[in-house]
Amino acid sequence: MDSCKSFVLNPCHVDILSPSYSNETFIEQTKDQGPLSMTSSYQSPEEASQSISQATVTLYNTGVPQTLTHTPTFLIDYWFQTVCATWNSFDSAKNLNRSVALEAFAYSEGLACSLQSMAAAYLAEYLPHFRGIAISTTLAAIQAIRRELSKTLCPQVLPRHLLLSMFCIGTSACWTDPLQFGLPFLKETKTILQSYKQSKHLLSKDDQDALLFFNNSTMYWDMLCSIIDAQDPEIIDPPATSSAMPSQPSSSQSSLHPWTGVSTEIMELFFRSILLCKGFRARMTHDHRQSSRSLQAALYYIKEARELYQRLKSFPIPAEQDICDTGDTWTPKSHLVQIAEAYRLAATAHLYQTFSDLRNQDTSLNGGSLVDAEYRVLELGSNIIRILEKIPLASGTRCIQPLLCLTAGILMKFDVPVINPQTHTPKLLSDLLSADLRSAPTAAHQDPPFGDIRHNTLLSPVTTKRCIEVSQGRRFVLERLSILETSLPPKPIRVVKQLVQAVWAAYDGQGAGSQVHWIDIMAKSNLRTIFG
Repeated sequence: MDSCKSFVLNPCHVDILSPSYSNETFIEQTKDQGPLSMTSSYQSPEEASQSISQATVTLYNTGVPQTLTHTPTFLIDYWFQTVCATWNSFDSAKNLNRSVALEAFAYSEGLACSLQSMAAAYLAEYLPHFRGIAISTTLAAIQAIRRELSKTLCPQVLPRHLLLSMFCIGTSACWTDPLQFGLPFLKETKTILQSYKQSKHLLSKDDQDALLFFNNSTMYWDMLCSIIDAQDPEIIDPPATSSAMPSQPSSSQSSLHPWTGVSTEIMELFFRSILLCKGFRARMTHDHRQSSRSLQAALYYIKEARELYQRLKSFPIPAEQDICDTGDTWTPKSHLVQIAEAYRLAATAHLYQTFSDLRNQDTSLNGGSLVDAEYRVLELGSNIIRILEKIPLASGTRCIQPLLCLTAGILMKFDVPVINPQTHTPKLLSDLLSADLRSAPTAAHQDPPFGDIRHNTLLSPVTTKRCIEVSQGRRFVLERLSILETSLPPKPIRVVKQLVQAVWAAYDGQGAGSQVHWIDIMAKSNLRTIFG
């Protein structure tokens, strides 16, 4: 174990634990308030006291004026009180992100600065004077992470604090700039985890569990980046599903993860679905000339999509009784089961929308028509919305709902073109609204465009029902995103809203049979960010 000595960090010399504050309070009191807690509201006072004691935090010191606020202390406390619950779908002692942060921030400079950076970035949206603090703490965190990366890691001890530091900085980069995806941190995280995967047998049981946890975290982060980041503009070969994806839940299915929920496998299938759709759209967009190679590639994508679709149809969502409790009253395990089912539907919906052969074949086998096939896509979106409607707005799963809202939104397509009166008859409409109501109608009121509008409003009952369903779905998506915008870091959510509305605008201009695809619009408009 001598080789591990270099791995253990000395107490960090950033502001939060600087020598000048060595005997000062870490959780300060004010004249009117008791000491702040390093733990979230779900803990009892006894649990909070025990947790803080374990973190070797020195409490109140009379040498510090009670009216002062120590900014690093405030930010770290705010991370435990608010940001941690916002960043995870459930937050309790079973959330390893919280546990690692609580046990390591006092000795890991990189982690301490990373927690401050996240808290400052979260607060900066509503408290502008934290913007400068967010930048300075991020710089300090990156410098500390670089120093820790330069050290030789002990193969017998998983560097949890270093991994969590990179997750914190990397996944929260979009809170300040939506176009920052944290890719350098993701790359380093993958490298470290891969090295420890090869020497897994040297780790303790706790570290092996932590390795699995961080691997799942990396998979989720990688999925989010792959959805929106064109790392290689060249068309790549489609990923194979036959050997890469599990056909049934693994033995770890009953475990919980604050990002992937109750089923990491479902997230992997969703990830695979998006990659297939992106690859297929890239082929269709770039291959303007048909060739035997392009046709073979298209057929290969379709084959992979069919295999993945069959897996999604038969993949069992874990039952509640087989899942351990979250320990979070705001997020019972039933919410995570519902989210898993929603992601299964979302993965299916992306395949249906992208691969017309898939939905047409599936519908024809059931005796349906092409109209039924198009409606099936809408039905999947409506089912996702129904699931989200059942989950309370206060549920911690809101942090993994943006992708579901995006998916449901892009499925809400009218089956007729939308007529815009202002485009056809701006002056005539203005004249009508300002004319004397007792005067005789003028010949201008018989303008042909009005006839077109009247004709297009005489919709069949089926079309009207679908239009109403689409309009209600769109309204829900916008309302839910607006709520998420106020309860999550808002900048990424605004990008999701803009993307959904851009897709709708493109749909509405073409109506039924539209070839518009959200992936193309995202790439063209650069409306991309971390959607989760």
